[in-house]
Amino acid sequence: MRKIILFLLFVYGFSYVLRVDNVTDAKKLSGLGVNCIPHSGYYECVSSNDRAQLEKMKKIFMEKFHINTFIDDEKIHNKNKGKYCIQITSSLNKKAVFKYFEGYKRYPYARVEKIGSYYVIRIGLESYDNIKALYNRLKKGFVRKCDYIESRIVKKSENTENTKSFKYSDRHRIFNIRNRIPDNKDRCNIFMGLFNLPDNPQKALRFFKLVKNKNRYLDSLIGYAYIGMRKYKKAYEIFKNLIKTGNAPDITKGYVSVLYRLGKYDELVKEALKYDKYELTISLNEIEDLIYKNKKEQAYLKLLTLYESYPHERDVLLALGFINMEMGKKEEAEYFFSEILKKRTDVFALKGMYLLGKKEMLLKELKKMFKGELCELRF
Repeated sequence: MRKIILFLLFVYGFSYVLRVDNVTDAKKLSGLGVNCIPHSGYYECVSSNDRAQLEKMKKIFMEKFHINTFIDDEKIHNKNKGKYCIQITSSLNKKAVFKYFEGYKRYPYARVEKIGSYYVIRIGLESYDNIKALYNRLKKGFVRKCDYIESRIVKKSENTENTKSFKYSDRHRIFNIRNRIPDNKDRCNIFMGLFNLPDNPQKALRFFKLVKNKNRYLDSLIGYAYIGMRKYKKAYEIFKNLIKTGNAPDITKGYVSVLYRLGKYDELVKEALKYDKYELTISLNEIEDLIYKNKKEQAYLKLLTLYESYPHERDVLLALGFINMEMGKKEEAEYFFSEILKKRTDVFALKGMYLLGKKEMLLKELKKMFKGELCELRF
C-alpha cells in the first residue's frame, strides 16, 4: 500500500493540492511516506495535475487509514497564500459560532472555517498593514497569517472588497441616533435622554417619553432608564417583549441584566447560551451593585481585573471613566473616556467629558452628530 501511495505522489504535476487540517493526520501520512508541509492552519501534502487521481488517494486515505483529506485548486491555493486576516474566535460549538458570525458578516472576506473539529471565524484577506488597520478599529481577536481555502469554508460573506474601501460605522449601535430617529425633535429628546441616563435616569425617562415616533430602539432605551431607576420588573416586561421580536445585542444585554437583578436564573441560563458577552454583562452588574452599596474601592479593583481581560470593551472603559471621576482621579477618568471617543461618538463618554469640564468637546461632537441642524440643549 505504501508503494502505491508513493507512486501516486510523484507521477503527476502541480495543478491540485491535497491537504489535511491537523498535525495528527499529517503525522499519519508521514508514516506512509507522504511529506506534509505545514502552513497556517493546515498541511499541504500532495500536488498533482490529475484531480481524479487525488480523489482516489483521498478515498484510500479515508477508507484504509481514517485520514480526512481535502482537495484545493492550486491556482486559488497559491493566489491566497501569504495573506493576513483577523481570527475572531474558534469553538467546537457550531451553532454558537454561526450565531456570533452574524455580527461580523458585513466585513470583507468574513467566513467560518471548519478546521479539524473547530469552527473558526476569520475576516479579511490582505497585506499585514491593511489588516492591522482593520484590527486597530475593531479591537477583536488577533492578526495572523491565514490562507483562504474554499473547501473548508462552511459559511461566508459575499463582501470581497478590500479593507481600505470598506466603510466603517464609527458610532456604537445604541447611540446611532441619526440613522434610527429621522425626526430632529425626536432625535434631540433621545440625545438628552441618553445624556442624562448615567446619573439621572428619571430625567432621561422624561425625555424618552417626549419622543413621538415609537420603535424598538426607543423601547430599549426606556428599559435601560427603568434599570437605572432600579425598577427591574418594569424593565423586565419591556425587554421580555423586545426579545420576542428579535434579540439585538443591546436588547439582549438589557434582558440579561434584568434577569440577573430579579434572580430569574432559569431564563438567565437560556440567554447565556445565546449571548457572547453574558459573563461580561453579569460582572458589570455585580460591580454596579458594589458601587450602589458605596463599596467603590472594591468595585474599582474588580473593574481593573475586568479591564485586563477586556482592554478595548466600551462598557468597561466607560465604567472605569465614571468610577475614576467619582474617586477624584480626573486624569484617569479623562483617559478612559478619550479611549472610547477615539473610535466613535458616544453620548455617555461625552457626558463624562462634560462633567470633567470639557464642554467644548461636547459641542463639537454635537455639530457632527446633527450636521448643523438646530437642537436645543437642556442641561
